[in-house]
Amino acid sequence: MSILFYAIIITILVSFLISYVFHFFSKRFKRLFEGILLIMDSIPDIIIILASQLLVIRLYQATGFKVLQLYGLRDNVYLLPIICLSFVPIVMVVKIMIKIFEEEIEEQYVEFAIAKGLSRSTVFIKHVVRNVIKSIFSHIGLIYWYMLSSLFVIEYLFQMQGFTSLLYRVNDSSLSSVAIILILIPFGLMRAAFFRIYERRVLNE
Repeated sequence: MSILFYAIIITILVSFLISYVFHFFSKRFKRLFEGILLIMDSIPDIIIILASQLLVIRLYQATGFKVLQLYGLRDNVYLLPIICLSFVPIVMVVKIMIKIFEEEIEEQYVEFAIAKGLSRSTVFIKHVVRNVIKSIFSHIGLIYWYMLSSLFVIEYLFQMQGFTSLLYRVNDSSLSSVAIILILIPFGLMRAAFFRIYERRVLNE
């Protein structure tokens, strides 16, 4: 389960960074980037996993340098599985963020703040992000379930003895129910904590 939560954190941070930089692109580059996102979003995650494994193997054969560990006999590998688990969700979240940010940037207060002399980056971080962060986080639940559905494939292809593989081997329905509840609790707590902090710090400003 640790790779799931690392992947969620990476997805949120990388998606925000990409979405932030996107708004400083030219219109032509924005259209090109959106086209690339559309293509990447259509690639199945299993293709990404197999392609990444093949790339690591080819690099090792060509250079003799082991870039990343693919499998482990005793210990699980983490870096490449986390990257693979984060790839498609990052594309999905970036598309969501870009749309939400663009709608917010068209509001009059943004033009007014820039006209007063504030930089675009200051307006974006201090005002735009604060106003849309709740809308963005409301989509994280869908990303969480998508990652969870991909986790079994990740663990199987990387030969990891992880949570979903253990759940698959459990024959007791009561243990399976407890395991599913344990999956839901961390995300529920994280979601509740976010909205609590949001209400206290953002809405009260």
